[in-house]
Amino acid sequence: MQIDRESLENPFDYLTYYITESNVDKQGVQMKGGIRMMLYVLHFIGMVIIALFTAWISSQRYKKVNERERDLMYNMLDKAETMVVVWKDDLSFLNINGYMKAKLGYAAEENKKVFDEIFHINETNKQDRIREMLCSKKSTEKVIDCQNGDTKYVMWRSIIWSTDREGVRTILSIGFDITDRVKLSKELEIHSKKIKSNADTIQKLAFEDELTGLYNKRKFLIEGNAILEASEGNKQYALMYIDVDKFSFINSIYGEKVGNNVLKKVAAAINRLIPKDAICCRRGDDEFAVLFAIENEKDINLLYEKLVRHISSIKIKDNVDYRVEISAGAVVYPSQGDEINKLYQNVTFVMQDIKRKHTKTLALFDSELKERVLHQQVIAMELKEAIRNNEFILYYQPKIDVITEKLVGMEALVRWKHSKEAFMSPGQFIPIAEQTGLIIELGKWGLLEACIQNKRWQDRGAEKYIVSVNISATEFYQNNMLEIIKEALKVSGLDPCCLEIELTESMAIIDKEQTIAKMNEIRALGIKVALDDFGTGYSSLSYLKVLPIDILKLDRSFVSEIEKDNISKNITLTMIRLAELLNIETVAEGVETKEQAELLKKMGCHTIQGYYYSRPLPADIFEEVYLHIKK
Repeated sequence: MQIDRESLENPFDYLTYYITESNVDKQGVQMKGGIRMMLYVLHFIGMVIIALFTAWISSQRYKKVNERERDLMYNMLDKAETMVVVWKDDLSFLNINGYMKAKLGYAAEENKKVFDEIFHINETNKQDRIREMLCSKKSTEKVIDCQNGDTKYVMWRSIIWSTDREGVRTILSIGFDITDRVKLSKELEIHSKKIKSNADTIQKLAFEDELTGLYNKRKFLIEGNAILEASEGNKQYALMYIDVDKFSFINSIYGEKVGNNVLKKVAAAINRLIPKDAICCRRGDDEFAVLFAIENEKDINLLYEKLVRHISSIKIKDNVDYRVEISAGAVVYPSQGDEINKLYQNVTFVMQDIKRKHTKTLALFDSELKERVLHQQVIAMELKEAIRNNEFILYYQPKIDVITEKLVGMEALVRWKHSKEAFMSPGQFIPIAEQTGLIIELGKWGLLEACIQNKRWQDRGAEKYIVSVNISATEFYQNNMLEIIKEALKVSGLDPCCLEIELTESMAIIDKEQTIAKMNEIRALGIKVALDDFGTGYSSLSYLKVLPIDILKLDRSFVSEIEKDNISKNITLTMIRLAELLNIETVAEGVETKEQAELLKKMGCHTIQGYYYSRPLPADIFEEVYLHIKK
């Protein structure tokens, strides 16, 4: 087949024509072989030149288009409201968009510095860092310090934008400002911690005693019920109440800080000494409770003895000899209460009975005790009404000089003319008055009444006898105690030398320094001070040397035995002789027989008081028998 040369349109067609029609041309012209080959080569070269030129034109056109696209992209990135860094992986090019510059406040010449601080890329680590940035599926959070001192939190993500013919990659790193989100997150975290802290605080307040760290009563009840319910009555438990004796005095004398420190030490001792499976709590100001498993009642005694040994070693203060003492009451589950509230109720009866008796011991619950305590509670309620209704009167017991056997004074003793039970024994209501705090009001009334009565007798012609009034520890350590005494003297008009204040020796060891100071204040008014019940409780002959007292009252427990017990006789004699050496008067209480009176007289006792001469008498009878006032 022959090709029409007139139809050839491009160089490639010409080349094809010459190759296929190599023997003759269209016009029949016979060509030689050498010329034909030359034409072929020239045609091929022309075709290559045309192809290269076409490619160059195409590349130039593409390059211009690419540059326009790049410039357009740069312009868009520069105006984007996010941080953008465009850079090459050979670190030869770097550009930071306008938004980032404005946010960070750095100049254009500081681009490299900012880049280094953000990405930490250098010639040594660039391959690893770039690979890490590009391969990571998670964004990277960076902290950037702005020029103005602010701190920005930025989340970065990097991608490859393009790769040139040399393999250099252009990388686009986009940063999102998450500062507000981070700040909000931190605020929420702080708020969450506060909520958790508040929740923990509420939990502590709800279930923990703030001072000691032990369970509070509410938590103790919850845990105690759970323990008892789990036992189903097949195991014995004891609920023990522990009371810190005379804590109110410790608190009032030494202050709340010292009192709290004592409670902390007691709580720590209890928590350390109780069995591992036991639970304990602080249930009141100076009361603690322990619930523990027992085999028998001996286990209760063993724990109490252990607590007494350790707690008695706790000193109130380094320079004070007085040490902490406790008393305790206990009930047994299930025989004396089948759930925690009943145990609570019954052990409360035990503690009330202990306080009434002023005993420092362990007491166990029994049904008679419950009835006795309930009766005491009735008395406490009636006592308030009796003070309000003025049902109390004073009786007076004479004090007799052992030599002359004449009246030298009298002791005022309160009696309750009970509406239902005639006269009630002081032994029944005085401890309850002290326990309830009613002793303060009752004592104030008794002091004033005694002063008024003595002054009334004197105004009617009686001699100036001294009336003695007992002051309880609760009254003595009141801040206004001295003012109460002054007020009684002022209202009654009684000469201070006609009043004697009797204090118990147990007061002295609570705070010897404060006791001495208060005694001196009383004596400075011209009032005599007597130390009552000496020889009982905390007796120490050394107190006689340091306490500013005028009179020493020998307790009836020694006086009643001096006829038949040589030990009591010798102790009484020793106290009388020591008092004489210290220029202190002695008064023997509870003298009931002539033999006792004669023996005390031989020992050198100055004054005696007791049934041998007279029982306490109402004011009118005392006046008639001893004062002989002319009507």
